[in-house]
Amino acid sequence: MKNPQKTPPSILVLTYYWPPSGGSGVQRWVYFCKYLQQFGWDVSVVTVDPKYASYPVIDLSLCKYISSVESHKTKSFEALTLYRLLHFRKKRRLPQGEINTKGLFNKVLAFIRGNFFIPDARRGWNSYALKKAHQILKKKSIQYLVTTGPPHSTHLVGIKLVDRYKLKWLADFRDPWTDLFYNQQLYRLPWVKKRDAQLERKVLNKADGILTTIEGNLHKNLSNRISKNQRFFSVPNGFDHELIEQICPNKSLKFHIAYTGVLTNNHSFMCIIEVLEILQSRYPNQFVLSLAGNIRPSIISIISKRLKHITVRDLGYISHSKSIELIKSAHLLLAFSFRRHRNEMISGKLLEYLASGTPMIVIDNPDSPAGRIVVQSTVSLICMDNDYNKIHDFIQRLIDSWIAKRSLSNQFNNISEYSRKRLTKDLEKVLYNL
Repeated sequence: MKNPQKTPPSILVLTYYWPPSGGSGVQRWVYFCKYLQQFGWDVSVVTVDPKYASYPVIDLSLCKYISSVESHKTKSFEALTLYRLLHFRKKRRLPQGEINTKGLFNKVLAFIRGNFFIPDARRGWNSYALKKAHQILKKKSIQYLVTTGPPHSTHLVGIKLVDRYKLKWLADFRDPWTDLFYNQQLYRLPWVKKRDAQLERKVLNKADGILTTIEGNLHKNLSNRISKNQRFFSVPNGFDHELIEQICPNKSLKFHIAYTGVLTNNHSFMCIIEVLEILQSRYPNQFVLSLAGNIRPSIISIISKRLKHITVRDLGYISHSKSIELIKSAHLLLAFSFRRHRNEMISGKLLEYLASGTPMIVIDNPDSPAGRIVVQSTVSLICMDNDYNKIHDFIQRLIDSWIAKRSLSNQFNNISEYSRKRLTKDLEKVLYNL
């Protein structure tokens, strides 16, 4: 759809996560903003100054993609900074994907986080973001507003802005809000759950459109919570086609297995470890397992103890470009869905895996949105965590091919549809449809 306006379309994006913050959630709007600008949009971003932010990970390599994007950085009151200092007693990465509730001290911290900060602990940024947005909107003629969460408290700024200015507001739910699975680990009181649901409904009713990464049951569940005939759209996460094409693989002499991303006890990863534990006795010291991302040290320890005859490399968090190099250099990639988060997302990492051409195993429901994509590729396995025989036979097939020096490439015919540039065209259509 072409721009119905004669002047260049303008958009204001409110996002807490922005470079130098790392992670897949950051990349979604980094690339949208990059390509919207290339398509002729006037893009302005309001975000938090990294000096005041609580970022789980840092990735300076992402800064180059938004160097020409007009970015306004603000102060923030960060309750999570205190949470981190109390929880870890020293500066370490904030946890992603799970809440530590072992022991009374951690349970109390989880209770405070879940009941004193509604909808989330980054709400302290809202007043600063609102003030900066007011300043921009008074100076510039902005047509479109995007708020993206998590943190879903960002959407509350959108409510106040559309009450005052003539804006078409798109609220992007990168992850579920009240249904987010780790909310159950925060010991939320009934009145807190009710208040959180009220805030979610207010956003769902007030926005001109709701954007998610998938549709289907997620859209149905959200629409059932509101009386308004809301417009729901989906634009999935994707991959950077330019980066994928630029990076050359560096294959190891050993059979190289790789995992990138967040790994927690909410992931079903032990099935893979148990199969590798069997295979390591047949091929001692022939495997390398690389783990890159925000991964709990206790998980690294468990894996290393179980896989004594496999070289386990803990790479920590690596840059996006280094991550792409890793997945292109591996012989096998691993992916695990959150146990309670299935049917609700398709990660950008999964699309990067498919674009790399490297064979992969995904522990997920084959009937999930992710599963329906993965099964279209030629050398992939998607199965539940109790399908040990399937996992074993698939890895054995890859090992046999590696020994015979026959490389297997994982082909996906429609992968170009998931390039970040192509998906931004879909976002453009969504915005004009508002």
